[in-house]
Amino acid sequence: MGRGLNSNLVSYELVKTMRASILTLGPLLARLGEVRVSLPGGCAIGQRPVDQHIKGLEKMGAEITLREGYITAKAKKLKGVRIVNDLVTVTGTENLMMAACLAEGHTVIENAAREPEIVDLARCLISMGAKIQGVGTDIFCVEG
Repeated sequence: MGRGLNSNLVSYELVKTMRASILTLGPLLARLGEVRVSLPGGCAIGQRPVDQHIKGLEKMGAEITLREGYITAKAKKLKGVRIVNDLVTVTGTENLMMAACLAEGHTVIENAAREPEIVDLARCLISMGAKIQGVGTDIFCVEG
């Protein structure tokens, strides 16, 4: 496992009240090669789908199953690809951006969210050494 990480399980007890818990899926998968994440809890807006997260990660080479309230994802190494989101999704954009930073090769994400939190996350990742271009636009590129 990665330095400082001792589990690839993100349990329901940890995520039941936290919509953003889905954001553990992409980075942990990219870093550890396998992750089991409970489907996220609700928020003031209500339940929202995670299909764009799953579609993007599958396109990057992940094998993903949904069973008994958990998303299980496996990938020896995520690959850089072109992802066109079917709809704009903030958490989907964040998840795929983080996964792409650790993927092998060049990833292009189209129909990406442009909210301030996306720009802030990209700037944070860049400050840690990520190579991201097109920040703040609906098409950006990540070199893994």
